Amino acid sequence: SGARRAEVPLTADLAAALPRRAAELGITSSTLVQAAWGITLAGLTGRDDVVFGTTVSGRPPAVPGAPSMVGLFVNTLPVRVRFTPWDTLRTVLTGLQERQTALLDHHHHALTDIQRAVGLPVLFDTATIFESFPLDDAGRADGLAVTGATSPNGTHFPLGVAAGADPDLRVVVEYLEAAFDAGTVAAIAARLARVLRAVAEDPDVPVGSLDGLATAPEPRRPAQPDQAAPAETEYEADAIEPRTISELFAARVAAAPDAVAVVFGASELTYKDLDARVDRLAGELVRRGVRPESVVAVALRRSPDLVVALLAIARAGGAYLPVDAGHPQRRVAYLLKDSGARLAVVDGTTVEAMSGAFVPTLRVDEPFPEAGDIAVRVPVHPDNLAYVFYTSGSTGRPKGVAVSHRGIATIVAAHAERLAVTPASRMLQQVSPTFDVSLCEIFTTLMTGATLVVADAADLVPGPVLAATITAHRVTHMMFPLGVLGLVPPGSMPTVESLATGGEPIPPELVARWAPGRRMVNIYGQTETTAATVMSDPLTGDEGVPPIGRPIPGSRVYVLDGALRPVRPGVVGELYVAGPGVARGYTGRAALTAERFTPCPFGPPGERMYRTGDLAAWTPDGSLVFRGRVDDQVKVRGLRIELGEVEAALLEHPRVERAVVVVREGRDSATDRGLVGYVMPTASGAGGDLVAALRAHLADRLPEYMVPATLAVVDEIPLTPNGKPDRQALPDVLPDRPGRGRPPRTPGERILCALLAETLDVPEVGLDDGFHDLGGHSLAATRLVNRIRVVLGVDVPIRAVLRARTVADLAAVLEAGGVSAEEVDPFGPVLPIRAEGDREPVWFVHPGGGLCWPYQGFAGRLPQDRPVYGIQAKGMDGSDRLPGSVREMVADYADEILAVQPDGPYHLVGLSVGGTLAHAVAAELQARGREVGLLALLDCAPAGDLVALGLPTERAVRDHFAEHLVTLAGPGDPDAFVAHAVSVIVNHARLMADYASPVFRGDVLLVNAVPDGADRGGEPDGTTGAGGATSAARWRPHVRGEIRRHTVRGPHEDLYLPGPAAEICRIIGLHLTGA
Repeated sequence: SGARRAEVPLTADLAAALPRRAAELGITSSTLVQAAWGITLAGLTGRDDVVFGTTVSGRPPAVPGAPSMVGLFVNTLPVRVRFTPWDTLRTVLTGLQERQTALLDHHHHALTDIQRAVGLPVLFDTATIFESFPLDDAGRADGLAVTGATSPNGTHFPLGVAAGADPDLRVVVEYLEAAFDAGTVAAIAARLARVLRAVAEDPDVPVGSLDGLATAPEPRRPAQPDQAAPAETEYEADAIEPRTISELFAARVAAAPDAVAVVFGASELTYKDLDARVDRLAGELVRRGVRPESVVAVALRRSPDLVVALLAIARAGGAYLPVDAGHPQRRVAYLLKDSGARLAVVDGTTVEAMSGAFVPTLRVDEPFPEAGDIAVRVPVHPDNLAYVFYTSGSTGRPKGVAVSHRGIATIVAAHAERLAVTPASRMLQQVSPTFDVSLCEIFTTLMTGATLVVADAADLVPGPVLAATITAHRVTHMMFPLGVLGLVPPGSMPTVESLATGGEPIPPELVARWAPGRRMVNIYGQTETTAATVMSDPLTGDEGVPPIGRPIPGSRVYVLDGALRPVRPGVVGELYVAGPGVARGYTGRAALTAERFTPCPFGPPGERMYRTGDLAAWTPDGSLVFRGRVDDQVKVRGLRIELGEVEAALLEHPRVERAVVVVREGRDSATDRGLVGYVMPTASGAGGDLVAALRAHLADRLPEYMVPATLAVVDEIPLTPNGKPDRQALPDVLPDRPGRGRPPRTPGERILCALLAETLDVPEVGLDDGFHDLGGHSLAATRLVNRIRVVLGVDVPIRAVLRARTVADLAAVLEAGGVSAEEVDPFGPVLPIRAEGDREPVWFVHPGGGLCWPYQGFAGRLPQDRPVYGIQAKGMDGSDRLPGSVREMVADYADEILAVQPDGPYHLVGLSVGGTLAHAVAAELQARGREVGLLALLDCAPAGDLVALGLPTERAVRDHFAEHLVTLAGPGDPDAFVAHAVSVIVNHARLMADYASPVFRGDVLLVNAVPDGADRGGEPDGTTGAGGATSAARWRPHVRGEIRRHTVRGPHEDLYLPGPAAEICRIIGLHLTGA
């Protein structure tokens, strides 16, 4: 059965004393065992309220003769044991006895009925049973005597306790081998024995004193569950000597003044250059009154100026306060006033947004007087204020965390060691400057002598754009918010040697994707602890959900129960942090500071520790595992949010009576969590425009990441019995959708609406729907931008997505100068990509996927006087018969072109298989006496070479369409649509095997893809695309004219993306204009 038993070690004296103690207390031996088991469970789980099962006779006293009836009445019922660490054992035992006695008449109620009444499918997974077999002389017969009784029937619960008193108490722990090993159970049995011994020795001791742990914890050692868990753990390395930011940076300047410190685009700053700029700005700051403890706001675009400002403020003795000028004006004004900022450092991109802040501004992009070296003489101590970062506040107001210089050397050393940062490393500054992890990027890089790569925000869009930036700048080290890492294409970032992520539990599949071949580290910390407290060992992908790691040198971490006692390995407790990284507290919030920064009972007098509010547990090897929160603070897309602040903002609206905000998981719980706000309107506040009014209201008060993706108006907010909102009982809701508006009309609009529906996981999107109203947020905007790029080959700025009021506005960005708003079938044989223009059009022939959507990005880059059309494969939607040969298909394509453009010259372009077909169509048009003005072949091969190099399999085609086409197919059966599309492409591949490319009489423009790092020079040999089939030599037998060879950087499959497409269109444009 897999059931085993372990004896609870009780001495003979103890076993005899326990029934007597029960009698003295006026309780049964069964209640004694139940209470002891409850206290044991509480210690094992870190809770003070536990439920387990117990077996009762179940014979209803209201039924006459029930005690003597033959039959099985046994029932299992829940037992609840609650206490505080200050309750005595006597109080727990007698209180349980009183409750159990009151329930005797109800023991016949079925467990299933109880579970149904409380709305829970399972109430407990451990149980107790007390067996009583009274033995006396009546049991003797014919010289036989019953000397004892056992019931070795095992248990179907993972863990349980069986006991009996005959007359001495005997207790065993029963368990299933599949759930527990013998060593763990033996430790649990020993724990239970200690509780029972305490009951026998002194029932008036507080429950919280049972463990008797010392107040001075010892260094961390692996421990069994019955052993007292040491309160802390740390690396063996000694704590780092505290130093100021300026001291740490100055040491690197002195060590290697000519090393490259900052890279921005094509420009570089050496450490000596950076130091000089820092000195100039620091002098100007001092001239304007900045002194130690002065708070200086910084609102700058991503550039070297941001790095200079941070270091200059530190050199002048001030404290850095990052401000996002794009946040609501009232929030920016609150931050400046609450922090006491005396100056704001701005540039041309932010000065207007900061103009209403009522704080003097200093523009760093305008000249200011030289101030000599006045700044370097300002005395700064490690205990001076270094920076202030604002985090979400549960009371409705953001709270400013004031952090000194003292812990910065510690986090720099820990990051450098754990991520293997050296002077040869290159770190990308990718995290938002208003997020304190950005300081980890900057400080770790510049204080180890490495190179900091700074990039414009447009080059940091998560996904392929970010991956391209990393590769282009040879970045070796990255720090990723979890949601951003999830958007980076697998297999990219070949230069990255080390990466760090954290802030939320990391999915094992993400570790498996990115850990092989590099260092990947999980980092845990809070703004209140100088950003980082705990770091994992390099992850391997075999850990399951990775631990958050071990404390960094100098940092002391405690996992404590409600009485501030260390808990055992595996037991969940609240995480506390002490050490040099602990912040001063919250600016202007003395009461909140006292609540969260408490005296540390394990350190020297006067030391404080920060109460994180996170739940965690030690593993036997000394690592920490995250187990949730004790409050309503959440992490969404790596950003810390107090639900109470969002609720308070909703309640400020006069039409809202009650509001509750919760987090709902999306399709990918790791990266797709979102806020949902439930509002109960006032009696006069209900109305169809309430959601829109609330969105405008929140947008004026909260940053974008704190605005709920979905707002639901409900008649009432469900409450728990104690009158608090019952978040579990709130209804599931779909993202907000007006439910009215125009349907998409053009191909671009239809594709865009489908991509939006796919990205936001909604059934349907119309032109008048709003991105934010549908539940969109910045990370969803990033996914949408990437999908548009992949499907349409168009780069859309992420700000265009976030600023577009409706889908129609966003469609206008995509279709500027595009087709008219008439109904056009995006799967039709001719796709009007851009209909306007008075010259002969440019015709694109579909690539291997059969559709011309990837050419959307080419239209805007070609001469505006030429319309752009695409020739698409017929039968994609099942409405046309499949061609019987490639010649038939080519003739049909020529007919379609002539129907739109009766007179030449004709300009044809094709990528991949589209180039093979464009060449054939050009020859067909010539055979009909038509003039071909341009034939551009993009990384393609003649038919024979294409077949020899291998055509796609049916499975590969099906997988491609299932991934990229299903959500774009519109109404109907998506599986049938994919089946039609697969049949078209598989038929093309079959027909190509019997086809030989004809001869085209004229010049050909041949564009070859060359991967990054390959040599463009020498005799072209078709190093990419169909294995080299794009070489002029392969095409020579099929062309009677000049082959004009060009190369474009990038792999074959990326030629339709914005970068390569721009170069291709430049080349085509030159040929069209005769340049």
